[in-house]
Parts: sequence; C-alpha cells; structure tokens
Amino acid sequence: MTDRPDSTRPRMRGGIPLATAGLAAVIVGIGWMDFVTGPRIGFSLFYLLPVAFAAWRFGTWSTTVLAVEAAATWFWADLALLGPSGTGVSVWNGTTRLAIYLAIGLLIAKVRRDGAVIVEMLEHSERMARTDALTGLPNTRAFYEHLRSGVSAGDPPEFPLWIADIDADNFKTVNDGFGHEAGDAVLKEIGRAIRENIRGEDFAARLGGDEFAVIFHGLDMDSAEEAVRRIVASVRELGIKYPESELGASVGLARLDSVSGSLENALRMADEAMYEAKRGGKGRVVVARTI
Repeated sequence: MTDRPDSTRPRMRGGIPLATAGLAAVIVGIGWMDFVTGPRIGFSLFYLLPVAFAAWRFGTWSTTVLAVEAAATWFWADLALLGPSGTGVSVWNGTTRLAIYLAIGLLIAKVRRDGAVIVEMLEHSERMARTDALTGLPNTRAFYEHLRSGVSAGDPPEFPLWIADIDADNFKTVNDGFGHEAGDAVLKEIGRAIRENIRGEDFAARLGGDEFAVIFHGLDMDSAEEAVRRIVASVRELGIKYPESELGASVGLARLDSVSGSLENALRMADEAMYEAKRGGKGRVVVARTI
C-alpha cells in the first residue's frame, strides 16, 4: 500500500525530502555525540527518535532512508571506538539495529496510515448515516439536527427562518404506471430540482417517501415563496416525461421569527399548510401564519 497523504504532512513541493534531510543531519549529530561520549552512554534510543518521528509524519520512504542512515551512523561510531578488530561485532550490531529501526519505524508508519483510514471510514459512515442513499440529500435525521442546532440560542441563524414542507403530487401514479425504477428516477430528479432552486446557505433534505423539506435562512416571505414556486414549476416539468401522471408538488411554508419561537409549531404548521395546498387542488404553495 502506498503512503496516504494527510493534513499533517508537509504540503509544499519537496517538503518531505527537505524534512528528511534535516532529520538525517540530526542523526549525524547524534552519531558524533555517540562517538564523543564513548561506550559509557548508550545512544540507541536517540537514533530511533528521528526515525519514529519521520514514520509518524512522512511515511515509509522517509522512515526507510533514516533507518538505514541511523544504523550506518551507529556502525561507524561504534567502529571508530572499537577499531578494526571490532569490525565483525560492529557489523552484527549495526545489522541488528537496522532491523530494529526498520521494524519499529515501519510499524509506526503503518499504525498512522491505518489510523487515517479508520478515521476516514468513520467520517464516511457518519456522513452516510445523515444522507439519503437515493437522492444524495441529507435525510430526516440530518434535517432535524440542522434545524435544532440552527435555532439554538448559542448559534442563532439569520431570521426569519422559513420551513418548506414539499410533497410530490400523484407520485403513486408514476410508481404504479411506469414502474419503481421510474419512481426512483423521479425522486432523484426532484432532489436535483430542489438543490438547483435554493441558495448555498439553505438546507434541503428528503424526509422519506416522496416528502422533502427545505430550511431557508434570512429570506423575506416573497423570496421564500418565489423559491418554492420555482421548485413546484421544476417538478411539474418532470411530469412531461410521464404522460397522464399529473406529477407535481405541493408546498407548505411556515415562518420562524426568533429563537424563542416554537420549532414544533413551525414544523406542524408547515405540514398543515402542505396538506391545505393538496386539498386546494395540488401544485400550489400555501404560506402558514407567522409563528
């Protein structure tokens, strides 16, 4: 497996080779101190420190280079102290230390790499737990988390805050008449239509089945209503692909004016306004009274 880049490694071009060269110079300094102090002080651990640091920060290439240099530097320092008569011992000890430095360094690099993979997998699982698999929109869980965190006293949004409850009209006709694959395709297209007709700061979600919702931040009534009418028009255009299905969308809009407003009431009134739109002939937008 190749090394995985991560945010802790140098981003500039040539950063890792330059940092490796710096650590190599540190190892040379350790070797010089090892030679000066003689056999009275053991420096094996000190040689390992730059190798371990490189393994954690830079990956296997840097680790291997520094492990070889650390073992070689220790060998020359040891040989300088023992003289030619100690060549065999120095070679044996140097080879042993090379194996130890490589094993420890590569193990640290693997732990770091695998840890990054695990973190990425956990983050992916967390995202998937809040994402609707069919449309790619946030799901019901994400919608309620966003809504509750958005109206918390600690981090209030720009008010007013509008909640749009969007329900597809005659979706069952498409599902029954054209098949479930067509029904899934329609839901994906509705999700796309919603995304294309809202701003980046707004929040759209699929609540389940053919029901969707949008949270609009800081819009006046006319702007919020205009946005959902564009969504209704886009969904109506989708129905052209499915003759006689009369596919459309009904929307209920409810407004929340402040942190002290009742979130539960806003959700209930958006839902009631949506059903009022359906009872009034479908394909309509109904705005609930102010919360």
